[in-house]
Amino acid sequence: LYDLERVEFLRGPQGTLFGSGSLAGAVRILTKNPDLAGYDASALVDIGLTDGDALRQRYNGMVNLPLVTDRLGLRVVGFYRHEEGYIDNVGTGIRKSNELIDQGGRAILLWKPADRLSLRFLVSHEDSNPEDSSLTSPSLGPYRRVSDRPDLFVGKLTNYNTTIDYQFDRARFTSSSTYSRFDQKFFVDLAGTFGGAIAFGL
Repeated sequence: LYDLERVEFLRGPQGTLFGSGSLAGAVRILTKNPDLAGYDASALVDIGLTDGDALRQRYNGMVNLPLVTDRLGLRVVGFYRHEEGYIDNVGTGIRKSNELIDQGGRAILLWKPADRLSLRFLVSHEDSNPEDSSLTSPSLGPYRRVSDRPDLFVGKLTNYNTTIDYQFDRARFTSSSTYSRFDQKFFVDLAGTFGGAIAFGL
């Protein structure tokens, strides 16, 4: 979510523009386009402690490069998160089991071969690797949980997008096409749903 243009919350059914999956509304996260006129860069570092001793590190950076003034530009964003765990899993015997490493970024290439025409190419990638869930079992005390094995929500997501925009005299044409690939490993221990009487997981 670093280096965004804006976030839009669209209430109510949005099926006309965004399809059947937006019956209750839609959230649009709009990234910044490359600046074709000047160089720019920014960074954000977030360091903190969870429960006093679990270190949280988050690093974000952006570089904007005008390759051809007013015609071609590149904007690259990268991020890295390393958050030490603070939950003890008494089932697996692992202390601070919910350590997280999450990294990725995106690159946007904007080309304006003519004043009325623009082509935008985007590639984004995220590699999320949490070691265990941050869910707790309150009956065991604070910051403790129990499961037969670590809960996994590991995923690699890559998006490719091409957007073509042309301004006619009395109308505007926009075409946006996206290809996404999501490789995920998912496991959650739900034996606690039945008080541990039935071994049950997804």
